[in-house]
Amino acid sequence: MQRLGQENKHSEGASANDPNTISLHRLFGPSFQTHQHATQPDVAIPKADQGLTIQGFSYHLNDLAIPTGEAVDPYEMPAQEHAQTLFVTYMHRVHPSFPVVGRINLQNQFVKFLSRPGSKAPPKWLAIINLIFAIASQYSHRIQVEWRADERDHLIYCIRARMLAMRGETLFDHPDLQLIQVLGLMSYYFLAVDQVNRA
Repeated sequence: MQRLGQENKHSEGASANDPNTISLHRLFGPSFQTHQHATQPDVAIPKADQGLTIQGFSYHLNDLAIPTGEAVDPYEMPAQEHAQTLFVTYMHRVHPSFPVVGRINLQNQFVKFLSRPGSKAPPKWLAIINLIFAIASQYSHRIQVEWRADERDHLIYCIRARMLAMRGETLFDHPDLQLIQVLGLMSYYFLAVDQVNRA
């Protein structure tokens, strides 16, 4: 695009009447002659808007800030039925294509966790579960299922996961499997919410 812009400004053989005309031979070089007739006419290229750049346009949401969530309780869980629905949705719709976690082991742990209300689980494990909820919640809104909850729920789950597993020194801790799973799920979550540069 930069080369095209430069050629547009400084093209040789441009029509004196139209400053936006550019020589295809000049743009593509001598190899263009082997595929096109030497008498190929020049082509008019529309003038670019001076105030806009390619970098300024994206269908992704990288320019949006992610809330920090100081008021979120990281140990709070959704209602049991909704938690099960989110977990099953993730395992059936996302996990087969992106097997970041061990499905059978995690399912057994999740069932045991839900059977003991009020029990405490390790923070990284809870972060994994919250990221699974976040991805499934985002999926539920993308396909508009009836059981979907508030459209901001995925943010709450992501914030909980960050608070549980992504402390300031996390990247300098000794890595373990759960941390790698958290980072993998976090990356997938950012892709799912169009925050591609953060993935």
